[in-house]
Amino acid sequence: MTTRTPSRDTDTTRSPIATADSAEPAPPAGHYSHVATHRGVAPVSGQLPLASDGSCLSGKPFEVRARQILDNVDACLRLAGPYGSAVEVHAVAALG
Repeated sequence: MTTRTPSRDTDTTRSPIATADSAEPAPPAGHYSHVATHRGVAPVSGQLPLASDGSCLSGKPFEVRARQILDNVDACLRLAGPYGSAVEVHAVAALG
């Protein structure tokens, strides 16, 4: 696990945004992170049906792709820490 905390903000009255990456989902592209946390909130978005080795499962059945996406979301939430519950979940899946 790699953890990065941006420290550009010199205002010490605000809590920092902590970012972290895991070896479980495929590595994030560019400057993105698997999860960012701030004051107990950990938004997770943009999960794709990618295996941990980076292979795309787009040609696989819907159930296989959906399971991989949910496994990726689970890995991100475990990385974020011991949060009690998900407040909001939105899921969009391409069926074609």
